[in-house]
Amino acid sequence: MTQSNILTKKRLWFGLILLLIILLIARIPAIWAAYAFTQAAPGLRMSEINGTLWTGRSGSTQIILGGDLYSLGELSWSLHPTSLLTLTPCADIKVSFQNQNAAGLACVSSSGAVTLSDFEANFPAGLTNLFSPTQLAGNFSVIISEGDFDGEHVKAIDGSVSWREGAFHDGEKWLRVGSFGARLSGDGQQGINIDLQDLGGPVLVDLDANYNPTLRPNDDVGILFTGEVGVRDSAHPDLATILPTMAASVGEPSDNGYRISWSF
Repeated sequence: MTQSNILTKKRLWFGLILLLIILLIARIPAIWAAYAFTQAAPGLRMSEINGTLWTGRSGSTQIILGGDLYSLGELSWSLHPTSLLTLTPCADIKVSFQNQNAAGLACVSSSGAVTLSDFEANFPAGLTNLFSPTQLAGNFSVIISEGDFDGEHVKAIDGSVSWREGAFHDGEKWLRVGSFGARLSGDGQQGINIDLQDLGGPVLVDLDANYNPTLRPNDDVGILFTGEVGVRDSAHPDLATILPTMAASVGEPSDNGYRISWSF
């Protein structure tokens, strides 16, 4: 057998083995990705899993928040193969359930830190009733252009939040408060700066807030509000009584309402 024939056969066997390895990797079951997701996000539960490690879905996804089990619905992902070379797996993810949805790029480092890019989530304000003592209505939208999170610590963030057609229930009826928008940015101390303003509704808001549990370990939430709030002539009479009463307890009268400084 000639030298060239031997080399040809070696190349053939090498090609067949490489093809077999690629086929085996391509067929790695989706359960492996589901395991990685649940390790990166404690409290996350996934079932009805199908597809592969690279492209798959969880037909029923849930997460535990504040001791309550909350349904996320269907979660699908598409893993970026080249991201495995840097040991920071990245995947395009989509979550949808009834009138809530989220989509974007998520990366997880070996230390467990999570990075989000071009991420957007929309959900009804009523979902915040899991955490809020007051029933809320309207719709929330969260956009994160870039975000780097390590547990409760926020290494960096650039994004926005909006609350459209907002209202709250006073125990007897719904009171409309209007729509609001907030710009999110990092505070350089592992927290979030929030520039919050109203969009011309019955409630006037011009607040700077800072969320940082590390700086305020004795607070329930770790957020500080400073700025001005008030009510416009279009406010419901009950709202025109409730909001000033609340603001007066944490602030002082100003030209447009009350200037407050409040942390909790």
